Amino acid sequence: GYHQTSIESMISIVRSQLKPSNQGMLGQGIYFANNFLATENKANYRGAILCAKIRMGKIKFIRNIDNSITKESLKKEGFNSVYFTHPKYS
Repeated sequence: GYHQTSIESMISIVRSQLKPSNQGMLGQGIYFANNFLATENKANYRGAILCAKIRMGKIKFIRNIDNSITKESLKKEGFNSVYFTHPKYS
């Protein structure tokens, strides 16, 4: 997966760890795109791109924005992560 952010934030990520955002299109979490070009439309900040191997566990596939998703609600449904298929790219 690919995560784009500011150079300052990337330095912080490299020094410590990637932390979940407080909010987003799919609620609190860590957001990755499936290719680096897609980060251009999704990133709030630009300048550095992180490429990582993502272990997503059991995935909940969704097609509609739902910012009420929480780690707890996913766990209750038996999922570990969410994969959002944006209508613009499906």
